[in-house]
Amino acid sequence: MKRDEKSEGSSQKLPSGAPDVIFQNVSCSVRASYNVFSKKRKTILHSVNGEFRSGELTAIVGPSGSGKTTLLHILAGYKRSGYTGSVHINEVDRFSSAEKSCYIMQDDCLHPMLTVREIMTVCSQLKMGKNLSRNAKTVRVNKIINAIGLESVSDTLTGNLSGGQRKRLGIALELIDNPPIMFFDEPTSGLDSSTTKQCITMLRKLARQNRAVICTLHQPSATVLEMFDHLYCLSDGRCCYSGDPARVTEFLKLSNLDCPTYHNPADFLLEVVCGDFGDYNSLLVSQIDNGRMHTWRKIMPEWANTEDDPLRDVGDKLAPKEPLLLNIEKTLSRSNLSPEQEYGLSLWSQMTILIKRCFLCTMRDKFHMYSRLVMHLIIGILIGIFFWNMGGDAGRVMNNFSLMFFSALFLAFSALQSTVISFPLEVPIVRKEHFNRWYCVSSYYLANTVADFPIQVCCVIFYCLPVYWMSGQPIEFMRFTRFTFICTIVSLLAQSIGYFVGSCMRVMNGVIFGPFFIMPFVMMSGYFLKKKDAPDWSKPLFNLSYLHHGMEGLAASIYGYARRPLPCISEDYCHFTSPKKALKELDMIGVDYSINVLVIVGIYLFFKCLTYFVIAYQLKIKR
Repeated sequence: MKRDEKSEGSSQKLPSGAPDVIFQNVSCSVRASYNVFSKKRKTILHSVNGEFRSGELTAIVGPSGSGKTTLLHILAGYKRSGYTGSVHINEVDRFSSAEKSCYIMQDDCLHPMLTVREIMTVCSQLKMGKNLSRNAKTVRVNKIINAIGLESVSDTLTGNLSGGQRKRLGIALELIDNPPIMFFDEPTSGLDSSTTKQCITMLRKLARQNRAVICTLHQPSATVLEMFDHLYCLSDGRCCYSGDPARVTEFLKLSNLDCPTYHNPADFLLEVVCGDFGDYNSLLVSQIDNGRMHTWRKIMPEWANTEDDPLRDVGDKLAPKEPLLLNIEKTLSRSNLSPEQEYGLSLWSQMTILIKRCFLCTMRDKFHMYSRLVMHLIIGILIGIFFWNMGGDAGRVMNNFSLMFFSALFLAFSALQSTVISFPLEVPIVRKEHFNRWYCVSSYYLANTVADFPIQVCCVIFYCLPVYWMSGQPIEFMRFTRFTFICTIVSLLAQSIGYFVGSCMRVMNGVIFGPFFIMPFVMMSGYFLKKKDAPDWSKPLFNLSYLHHGMEGLAASIYGYARRPLPCISEDYCHFTSPKKALKELDMIGVDYSINVLVIVGIYLFFKCLTYFVIAYQLKIKR
């Protein structure tokens, strides 16, 4: 479809390379029920057509369930499968086009522990890579912050920003690499009327810079509607109007529908398509040819950037002798590119920046960090008091074994539950940033793993120090090191399981199903039921229980490695004065500490890899 086809707005002259989003016969259906065996499908979009041009601010409106967000997902590339039809940018397939785009979602997915300037700086480092010097990036960040109206809150944490400021920050982040196509899902949701006007004014200015700016709106006011250049109305997955918002009433008159005086045309249009005045949808769809007809479009003036536009020079003349990262006519292709080209930086460079960001967020979230450390320290002291000086008494070997079991179980539960609750809250941020090409999944996942590693290790040390020495375990540095190391890798393994559960489920479901990945292994830990006494069919499962290998490693750390006979302190006769006899009673004679370590590390790596593929798959299917 060419621009001048069926259009009265073809006289508009735009610079070469101006991006137009054109879609034809787009249909989409989803499964009608949660029953995976059901073949019933519900059609969301019915062969809709349209053309959203650069230089225009387009609003997609319609009643709830009309298919607005689904269409936006398809056009933005957020949904890559499950639909038919074609989406082109300047007559080139959406996913083969060289034009970059960004998608700013309805929810403000921002790191609450970063300031406006910090998150802008991180974004510029990730998106602009090595194309500009550090000074040029700083100049660009300052220009955008000032132009977008955030200079007064540039050193404020994003978690303390107002709704309108968060919306503007979301736009500012994606302006870093100057995308020629911008998609917004409900950009005015949660904003008051004044802030809504400011937001739409900003989007209009962005469109006037030769961008195609497309957004969905729920129910715009008459004042807001007048600020748009193009209105695209959906109802039941079909296009009921496509054209100038000012000509809505004129279009409806063709169907003998007169908008009352002083009535909001957008409200009247939505009332009509909702059936308040009868069933006119089929007639409206035929009049607009399901989006193919362009005779109702607004005739735009000849293209010219306004001199008073504060955003006019964003992306131009950033710094002396610095090349442009991106302009409208020349953009980097996203297909068939190496990771450096596609994301601006190599994997390791991305990871370095993300590690610094994760450390900064962790250190600023003092309550969460300190609560983890203090909780482990307090529990360690309490357990040390309860099991005071039992580790060196031959008469209390079984009690000491209970101490080992509690240590492994507590560290596993605390690590898993902490991750199950916190990680799902970060997934929407990762989804947004990854989709807008800040970084690849690998760099984020590695950075997240590295950044939290020291905190988790410190938690284990804070627990093991009081427990080991207060419970009277052997005063030998190597035994303490082996004891702490086993506790550490058990907690890291449980944390990796928490990441897996958190990546698969929401917080509520994760809290419910999280213990499922611990309790079966508790039964096979060797504490309640020894391996030799277990049914034959279950014995191989003991070899897969990380708690069983953790218990063996702890027992070997305390009673193995040729430990001398234990004194009998609490009783006249002690059966377990020989450490070997104690290990035999525990069915752990001849255990190999290094084998236990290798098995736990192996299971840890398995869950880490599995979680990575789950996250990568989820980010892929969301598109």
